[in-house]
Amino acid sequence: MIDTQSKSGSTAIVAIAAWFDLYAYGSEIEEACFDPADYRAAKPLRRLRAFQRIVRDNSTTKFPTLVINDGAAVQTNIEERRSDRAWLFIQRCWKLYQEATEVDRSTGGLGLRAVIAVGLRAKGAGAGIVAQEKEHTAIIDALVNGKIDRDEAVARARKVRRVFDIVPTLQANFAFTRAYEAESSGKRGGFPGPALYLDMMILKDEIPEWIDARPPKPWRPSKTSLSTSFIAVDKITSVDDATARASLRTGRELRALLSYPGGRRFCTVLHEGHSAGGGGVNLLKPRGADLGSEVGVEDDLPPIAQ
Repeated sequence: MIDTQSKSGSTAIVAIAAWFDLYAYGSEIEEACFDPADYRAAKPLRRLRAFQRIVRDNSTTKFPTLVINDGAAVQTNIEERRSDRAWLFIQRCWKLYQEATEVDRSTGGLGLRAVIAVGLRAKGAGAGIVAQEKEHTAIIDALVNGKIDRDEAVARARKVRRVFDIVPTLQANFAFTRAYEAESSGKRGGFPGPALYLDMMILKDEIPEWIDARPPKPWRPSKTSLSTSFIAVDKITSVDDATARASLRTGRELRALLSYPGGRRFCTVLHEGHSAGGGGVNLLKPRGADLGSEVGVEDDLPPIAQ
């Protein structure tokens, strides 16, 4: 019999993702009754354009972003045995957050609320892009073979991208899900803004000296498997790369916490500690965790009911 659980698990990629939101933009544009022509829309629209410009200026081939109105998403994979990419990602997110917040506040805005989180994502989410590439290839072949003229080729090529677009790495990406759900829960969920929040699961032992942050806060959403704890980052001080990387978990260590059944049992530990009134279990050193093992949590813990 095929072990479908292990087969499915083997396709998961450990990812770190961030969601940036232009704080209070929605309430400001609502005052203009969502009419961009109303004079009250001028300020929020200026904020929006400035935010999008800062995101664009910080985007690179190694830090590609997706902008959706007043929000921006970005993600990267975390190597199995290293944390280099995670450190670079956190650095770039902090830089983007600082620059966008500074510009927004200089024009009367409140800044950003951003969340960085870890999670697993699925492979093979690029079918839409592959389909588009095939369409482009077919158009080029038709042009070369004289079946269509240049104008028809241009017209067809434009339609390929206009009618459908996709970012493969953000599909079935549950690091992004965790970041987006946390940010969207707002003040009620424990995320008063503006601020940048970091998922403590990425930290190996404790909050490192190079991060100035407020006390950790447990986040317990209705989607219990997303549970974790966050810190609001006030400052990331200058630190050498080796020291920073040593403070962060590798992909393998994170996989031990995130993969089913490990992740489900890990969430059970969190909820048990939280409901006991002790402020939650230490997320950095979960009960029974041995991050050198494949599971990293006690085997006798019951799964959370769905």
